[in-house]
Amino acid sequence: MAKTTVLGLVKPTHGINEVEGQDPSGESNEAKNLDKIDAAIAALQISGPAASVILGPSGDQTITGGFKVINTGGFSGPLFGDIAETVPAIIAASGAIAQKQGAIRLGSSGALAMTLADPTSGTDDGKRLTIFVATAHAHVVTVTGGLAGGTNNTITFGGAVGDMAELEAIAGKWFLRPSINAVASHV
Repeated sequence: MAKTTVLGLVKPTHGINEVEGQDPSGESNEAKNLDKIDAAIAALQISGPAASVILGPSGDQTITGGFKVINTGGFSGPLFGDIAETVPAIIAASGAIAQKQGAIRLGSSGALAMTLADPTSGTDDGKRLTIFVATAHAHVVTVTGGLAGGTNNTITFGGAVGDMAELEAIAGKWFLRPSINAVASHV
């Protein structure tokens, strides 16, 4: 009977999977395949300092273009600098929202009435402001120049903790992005 091979490994005529079983002569396919796998691994191994990254480098290592791979000081994360995640403080009194970017949380013993001035065209374009609700009240944010410059000038939250509105500044106006339980209207 002819032997069948898959990727250079003997395919069994009997057995459970691609490496188990025996050929008609009684020799184990698993043993034959393991020898071939060991030989393939040995052939792929490259030696010399140019072939691998050294575990304990004595100097900085670079790749093409002069980009550092590992420096002698070792790795200390994160990859994109020290990013500190902070929870924004809760705004507990009605008033103006001065922030133009980032996140704010609204929370008090009653519904808050907040105002938000238009962003500055050019300077604030692309900035995103996310407003989270930390208490179960129907907080209201009035946008001075109207959302997207239109007649809708108010965002009313539905009264549940976790309600959220995301706004993006474009050409001096706030645009309402997909949000959670936040309704834009004209008041």
